[in-house]
Amino acid sequence: MEKKRLFKLIFRIITGNRRGLFGFTILFIYIIIALAAPLLSPYDPLETDMDNAYLPPIGLGGTLDHPLGTDGLGRDIFSRLIHSARIDLVIAFLAATGAA
Repeated sequence: MEKKRLFKLIFRIITGNRRGLFGFTILFIYIIIALAAPLLSPYDPLETDMDNAYLPPIGLGGTLDHPLGTDGLGRDIFSRLIHSARIDLVIAFLAATGAA
């Protein structure tokens, strides 16, 4: 019963504060992206393709095949960014629990 009351209190605090709701929304979206990374990424983040090395992003003359371009080894930056969200969340969780 106390867990239910605690979650209700936390929910009320988050929804009652605009900044808290904004931060919670961003965190929620980030978690969803991290969980769905294999479905969202068009390429394997570790796969190299030297024929496509140093491609520019869309705004600088790139194509939709690699929306954020590629790095020096031809790896898709968009796929690497999405997959790195998982590692970021693990590090953030460990830092928060270690600081507590």
